[in-house]
Amino acid sequence: MKPRFVTLEANFKDGPNPDSVTFNKETGILEFGNNGELLTPKTANVEWAYARPKKEKPIRRYPVDEEKIQLHPDYSLMQADIIYVIDTNTDTKNKISVSCILQGTPRLDENGVKIGIHFKSLPYLVVKGNIESPEKAGWCQLIKREVNEPGVNILIIVDAHLDELESYNSGERPVFGEFYLPRNVNLMYASADVGKEHIVNKVMSQANKAATKMIKQILSGEVCV
Repeated sequence: MKPRFVTLEANFKDGPNPDSVTFNKETGILEFGNNGELLTPKTANVEWAYARPKKEKPIRRYPVDEEKIQLHPDYSLMQADIIYVIDTNTDTKNKISVSCILQGTPRLDENGVKIGIHFKSLPYLVVKGNIESPEKAGWCQLIKREVNEPGVNILIIVDAHLDELESYNSGERPVFGEFYLPRNVNLMYASADVGKEHIVNKVMSQANKAATKMIKQILSGEVCV
């Protein structure tokens, strides 16, 4: 296996900027400081990747709580109340896009402590005709269909538009048209190309295969939409 490395991106925007960073062994949290005072970034993301000759391959990138920055690969997953994994495949010739969606909910032990995640399939999303960005259109449809409780912490895992996700999570840019992410929703990136890497990559790989299969079934006439 190629060596993996972890990168923390902390954005302090207009400052002040940190002059120190420490690791709190008791809490497992990274802490930034400025002149001896704790400093909280405006946004923070963690990326897992491996090196390639020309450019590193991102495996996962996800937002973390700016006040409790942890590098554990499962931290963001365990903070979410509901997780959605969505992968969109498009047949440009026939102008059809299919999004496969899996929903993850926490598994709890007898004391109500989160110990894992259970995933189940949801109905596919199908879009016909020319559309500027089938992936983003699918994300927006998913949010409009499923997200209706503002107090629930939602994490949506996607496999596209990696470099744009931070601006969507921060609310600086609309995701699609005039649609902005609700405040209780965050987007996380997970590659489908490394299906044996981590649970989110495994599930994303499954979603990718399912969306590809569904397009073939629709085009063959086996499934009518």
